[in-house]
Amino acid sequence: MTEDGPGFRTTYNRSSGRPLSIVVVDAVEAALDGATELEPLYDIVDPDALDQLFQPKSDGTPRPGGELTFAYSGCEVTVRADGDVIVVPPAES
Repeated sequence: MTEDGPGFRTTYNRSSGRPLSIVVVDAVEAALDGATELEPLYDIVDPDALDQLFQPKSDGTPRPGGELTFAYSGCEVTVRADGDVIVVPPAES
């Protein structure tokens, strides 16, 4: 459960060195309690593009905001520029 609704929430930390695409896959696995085999993320969204989506601009300034929501392995996944990754499993969406 997240603070503002159903689902699983984690935070992506750019300085950790872990790609956002891996954080998303891990979050979906956690939200589903490992109960299902996940389809490849690249069948849904380009992992390289996802990894770059909220990176700072070429001059180093942060992106002003935004979010991306997509369906993945039956879950609704929302990734926000502030680092929030929210996964709502099928039974809760």
